Amino acid sequence: MIDTLAGRPARPGRAGVAPTAVPAPARDPRRAFAGAALVLLALGVSACSSEVAGRADAATAPAPATSAPRTPAAEPTASAPSTAPTLAEAAEGLRPFLLVPAEIGPGFTQGEEPKPDPQAPAFCGGPGVVAQFPAAVRVGAGFTGPTEGMFVQQTVSVYGDAATAQAAFLANEQGLACSQGEASGSPVVITPAEDLAVDVPADESTGWQIGGQGFDLILIAVRSGELVVNFAFVAPEGRSADLPDPLAISRAGVEKLAG
Repeated sequence: MIDTLAGRPARPGRAGVAPTAVPAPARDPRRAFAGAALVLLALGVSACSSEVAGRADAATAPAPATSAPRTPAAEPTASAPSTAPTLAEAAEGLRPFLLVPAEIGPGFTQGEEPKPDPQAPAFCGGPGVVAQFPAAVRVGAGFTGPTEGMFVQQTVSVYGDAATAQAAFLANEQGLACSQGEASGSPVVITPAEDLAVDVPADESTGWQIGGQGFDLILIAVRSGELVVNFAFVAPEGRSADLPDPLAISRAGVEKLAG
């Protein structure tokens, strides 16, 4: 296990730091896609992007249309096609704003995209965030490191509103609020949550260090409005110092999404 996040002194807890909101620019295309996703979620469209279930993209079921009764003399009228993207299309619209290997560090290459598993429990037990909050646009990117056992992942979730995103963020914190947990059937040790609002400015930013048999893991979770962005940095046990700077990468990833 490493002693402090990115080898720097630990910062005071959440009560000691005032989080700073990240402003979103007007007419930004990534916000347009996210905004369309929020509209679909608010309307209760019963479809999720493929990332929720880890399957092929699912088409969004159209909402039932209401129309005025037709009189015998009425002429048929063609309905205007919807210009709002489906949740899967909204997810695709966010992909260009994910990090790329060159932004992670030398020697990193594009890896497999992480696919959230609703069956996967939280580290401290109980259902994970995907199971608790399935209605979200979810995308991600994976990066394979220059040495075996080293990789980085970024995942993005867009929820129906900021309050739901805040609740999902809290659920993630609660799923890590133990000193000893379990991952894939093996025990892990978890350090207390560390407030990172100064290092990764957003509405909420929190980091954890997790040690398991043969690996070290740094997790950073960030919320900006209705967006929740998670970063995972994995290295062979005792080699976390070889990872690229988790704070700098997380900050860059959030800034790229927020504009």
